[in-house]
Amino acid sequence: MAPSSISRIRGRVVQRMASWYRRNGIRRTDVSTESILHAARSTIDRSRYCVLVTSAGDVPAARVVQPRRPDDEFIIHIGTSPTSNKAGDIRRTGRAALVYTDYRRGAGVTVRCAAELLGDPATRRRHFLPVWRAFWPAGPDDPGFVVLRCIPTAIEVWDRSRGITPAPFGLAAARIDRVGGTWTLAA
Repeated sequence: MAPSSISRIRGRVVQRMASWYRRNGIRRTDVSTESILHAARSTIDRSRYCVLVTSAGDVPAARVVQPRRPDDEFIIHIGTSPTSNKAGDIRRTGRAALVYTDYRRGAGVTVRCAAELLGDPATRRRHFLPVWRAFWPAGPDDPGFVVLRCIPTAIEVWDRSRGITPAPFGLAAARIDRVGGTWTLAA
């Protein structure tokens, strides 16, 4: 068989698979506050690392970090140095975004946050992960360690395996906003 014939056949197979993927995704769509929160927590719990995005002047700055799992209020804590660039960005803006991905399940979560640095000893001890001793050998009492607290204001989710694939399929994430302590679907 000629290479051009193989290429045409491959193209048709890929097109049919993409059409099936789209139809199946649209048919299974489940976009509710509960399903979004569940999918977000599941993706986050399976992720050891995430990308922290801050604003560094007129450009975004992104770094890989190892966060703690969200608490019951979905607040996420991360260890950092008070002299790091990310700490400076947080002091300046009070905002951050956390991006989690699960490639195996076709899922992504973006958590938009109000962010602050906490240096009190009790908070540092409560949120310190033992593996962070690689960076802060003295543990939570290390003077170069503070806690970055990320309080979610919005969560965006796209999760193929759970059917969180709002219209237009594949071009938008489902979003919930925290309003007065309650999660609501974004308009």
